Amino acid sequence: MDFSPHSHQPIPVDDMSGSAFAIDGSVRFSLSSSVTRRQLLLVTNTGQSGSVAMVIDDATTPAMSVRSIPLLETGHTSGGPTTGRAMRAGFELCNMSPQQDLQGAVYVLQVDARFALPAAPVDLTGLQVGAWMDRILAHDDVKLYNAAHFATARTFSCLPANPTDYKDFRLWNGGDTDTEFLQHLATWSGLTGPDGHHPMSTLAVVFETVTTPQPFVVKATGQYYTRWPLDTIGSSAEKPIPYASTDVIVTSSKAADPHTGRLSKVLDVASQLASLHPSIGHKAMHGRRMIRDNLGTR
Repeated sequence: MDFSPHSHQPIPVDDMSGSAFAIDGSVRFSLSSSVTRRQLLLVTNTGQSGSVAMVIDDATTPAMSVRSIPLLETGHTSGGPTTGRAMRAGFELCNMSPQQDLQGAVYVLQVDARFALPAAPVDLTGLQVGAWMDRILAHDDVKLYNAAHFATARTFSCLPANPTDYKDFRLWNGGDTDTEFLQHLATWSGLTGPDGHHPMSTLAVVFETVTTPQPFVVKATGQYYTRWPLDTIGSSAEKPIPYASTDVIVTSSKAADPHTGRLSKVLDVASQLASLHPSIGHKAMHGRRMIRDNLGTR
């Protein structure tokens, strides 16, 4: 199973889901690592909006910005799809600095669990966002890269997280607010249960402070199955969602991710078992991290 955001092959499911229009898009934006502030990039596929990325910093009053795919920012009441479900998501990251100026650390974590925030997004302080980043850096599965690694563009892919949500069609929201987007990947005090469903894992990227700002270009991509009103072009383009047995999906998943400890999570989705929920833990031992890094990025 190819979950790379570069692939355009429709992903089959193991139930009869009817017809839909497979659609994808991307949003490209600039992000500069800072001398004074760390920044957090979050990428996922909500399954019901064109919002695929968010950037947060740890300033005293944190700046938050949601990035959405332009062609998919329209909600179901304003001409967009009626419903949608997630297929793929990911991002491409490239450091545009001159070779002699490359510097700084970039941490990347792929996690299935929702983040636990100490407050609602609008009430988060810089110290709380900083503590959030520290927990990401302390996770066993976090990967550390130097800036030179991104002198050539690198691609990272999300994987299915919640098996039920991954196959579920929801009303199309268009573009999300900060709070709406974070409800798909976090919980906080005062939120009565997760309001947004959680179809795919979250890619969390922490950009550490640097002495010379590093200009990055991010391309975040989302792919979806969508259903449209009967009188639209989207509706006429709908085709049957491809079907494959669970055994075939499991076999394809093994081929897609042969090395990884995340393989069990892909298999959980394929067999509709409960997905794993890694909690924020301690940093992995140096030797263990070296072994993982030798397996390469994904």
